[in-house]
Amino acid sequence: MSLGKTPPEPIADPPEDSDGQSPHARSLKKFGHFGAVGVEMAVFLVLGVKAGQWLDARYDTKYWVLVGLALGIAAGFRGLFRLARGPSSRTTPEEVQTSSGKKEVRREDEPLPPSDPS
Repeated sequence: MSLGKTPPEPIADPPEDSDGQSPHARSLKKFGHFGAVGVEMAVFLVLGVKAGQWLDARYDTKYWVLVGLALGIAAGFRGLFRLARGPSSRTTPEEVQTSSGKKEVRREDEPLPPSDPS
């Protein structure tokens, strides 16, 4: 005995982009990058302070902890700026051999030239 209602359509998966990742996967990946920067900053701060405390105890001084803190902050912000800047335009060049047999140097971020079928 049907009441004329059709069953609801199943929820479709989000469309994939050209890189084969769903928008949800891309957002999780970005969240992971930002989380990694926070962990990296905290690790550098703790290492800098602990190294400064060790140097202060070893040499009976009072300023190395501040130096370690400053170095930890600088290292943490360096990671933050690297993330904000995005992929570096100064990648290491890679030597590739073309189909004609000669070697060329190209950067990692440069696309490969179209192959010559002849």
